[in-house]
Amino acid sequence: MTQILLTNKLNWGRQELSLIEKRTLILVLEKLRPYQCKGFEQVKQTPYGELPIFFRFTAKELETKDTVTLGRVGDSLLKRIIRLQDGGAYNLFIHSKYENGILEVSFNPELLPAFCELANGHTKVEKESLFALSSPITMRLYEILSGFIRTKRDDKNAEYQTGFLVQDLEKLKELLGIENKYSNFSHFKREVLDRAQSEINDKTNISFDWEISKKERKKVMQLQFRVTVKNNTDKKSTENSDNQIPYSAKGNNLPYDKQGTEFLVGRKISSF
Repeated sequence: MTQILLTNKLNWGRQELSLIEKRTLILVLEKLRPYQCKGFEQVKQTPYGELPIFFRFTAKELETKDTVTLGRVGDSLLKRIIRLQDGGAYNLFIHSKYENGILEVSFNPELLPAFCELANGHTKVEKESLFALSSPITMRLYEILSGFIRTKRDDKNAEYQTGFLVQDLEKLKELLGIENKYSNFSHFKREVLDRAQSEINDKTNISFDWEISKKERKKVMQLQFRVTVKNNTDKKSTENSDNQIPYSAKGNNLPYDKQGTEFLVGRKISSF
């Protein structure tokens, strides 16, 4: 399995991308893996002309045969803005063109810290799992839930991986890039949660359950999720990749405050 590393700055920010645009971003992050593993201090010393910001991808790499959509993506990528965890907003790409079956992109070099600085926390996701999903919203939920996976031990001292997330509904919708949609919770449940749960549980390395954890006057305010890593996860691949990551970036991938309390975008969480 191919692991993609998402910094907390990137993963806890807001993205609103189409399916092909999201896959393009994942491929860029895959290409940046050698620079992520160098450590950001080394990346900062790289001359501007040598920075890894220009990439070319084929339709096969993007796993699509829809060349018409690819042509449109060549234009739409230039309009995409990504908002990071700290609130900063940036154009995602500064160059994009589709021609003769090749999508050319150059990402905004100002985003290099958000893409490569692992030392402040990161999340591991599987490229194959992401590409198996049919919706960018489902892909984002998979990334968010993967960020809360922890290794634990059962009564027999056997390791297992699980995670627990409590999140305000409106903040979750913002992270998914749909804060102005699905004002009716039943629609959100049917179109987002149920579809995502079916796909993620069936096609990826994790599964999840969810329930409503808070209501105010019958209005749903908060959800809680429990995430479990499936037993067939390729642990050897994970161990090998960890050996290449700077020591300061290892360990728990959750964001922390200065006292070590665990937070997601400013909200305290608990775990099983």
